[in-house]
Amino acid sequence: MKTLFLALTLILSTNTFAASATGNLGLSGSITDSVNLTVTPSANATSLTLTSNATDVNVASVNEVSNAQNGYQILARSANAGKLVHSTDSAYYINYTMKYNGGSAVTLTGSDQQVKTVAGGNYNVNSAVTVSFTGVSSSTHKSGSYTDTITFTIQSL
Repeated sequence: MKTLFLALTLILSTNTFAASATGNLGLSGSITDSVNLTVTPSANATSLTLTSNATDVNVASVNEVSNAQNGYQILARSANAGKLVHSTDSAYYINYTMKYNGGSAVTLTGSDQQVKTVAGGNYNVNSAVTVSFTGVSSSTHKSGSYTDTITFTIQSL
């Protein structure tokens, strides 16, 4: 019996002092800034009545999507420096101002101008674009099409 007890003691003692080892596995990943915008013109964008005064006429909705940790900004510029220009005679034009998301009126230039800044977070929002101008007399302006192109850019900060 003493031999059996001694054998069990040795077996248990051996298990108690068995070697062990541990290792760690660190996991990580990242998500990069993602910003996108989509411009959806309204029917007014291509049917402005240029012989009447216009105030805050809705011409587009811009959908802004961002996950940028530090936020994002919206920039705008005009191909004709804030003028609706006659299609064949640039001597004839109509100045206009633009508002983005109800902000202050901006006279656009050919360079990017900041029209909105947003703090960091996840966003999927729509912003209205409106234009205002003083109507012109048909007796002082050539008949025809008057156009401009506004380019919007979204940038993470």
